[in-house]
Amino acid sequence: MSDQNNPTQVAAVYQQNEERETALRHLREQKAILDVFEKSSVKFKMSPEAVVKALGSPVQFDMDGVPMQAGRTLAEQLHILAASQPHTVAGTVAEQHDKGRSTVKAKSDLATPKDKALFIEEFGISAFEKLPLTRVEQIPDESLTWGQYKQLPTREKVRIVNERGEQWIGALHRRSQGQRRADELAGVPHGQKKR
Repeated sequence: MSDQNNPTQVAAVYQQNEERETALRHLREQKAILDVFEKSSVKFKMSPEAVVKALGSPVQFDMDGVPMQAGRTLAEQLHILAASQPHTVAGTVAEQHDKGRSTVKAKSDLATPKDKALFIEEFGISAFEKLPLTRVEQIPDESLTWGQYKQLPTREKVRIVNERGEQWIGALHRRSQGQRRADELAGVPHGQKKR
């Protein structure tokens, strides 16, 4: 009897092949899951393993090897999880707001349509509409020049007038006029800085 026909050895070879196939299938499945995470526009603060665990039920695979979870593709489930638990998503409005509401100062801070949607969902459309398009550089009122004041959005001007009063604005204007006159007397053309 040859070694090839030995039933014990044949069974051992089949078992090794089966274990190898199982290990290869497991690696292909793990790669498919990681590919979904890499291609997804949603990035999580947690590891892919922790996200899959947070989804609740195990990932299964359809006939084409597409990762599925609870009857939906894993990619769809990632978006559903991100919408239902925005605090788990990295690099979004939700993450910014974990640090405090004041981090979003302008619509330009909301990089993606998803960020805008999350902001609106969390704070409402009226809060979104009140945001300026771009950040307004915050200049301490004490060092504000008349030219800088004129460039501020109306809402910021109103805030300063309410806090400081109209007399302060008048003094700011007179101070800029006085500086302009002092520059003229010193021979510095208007709009240029002294050297």
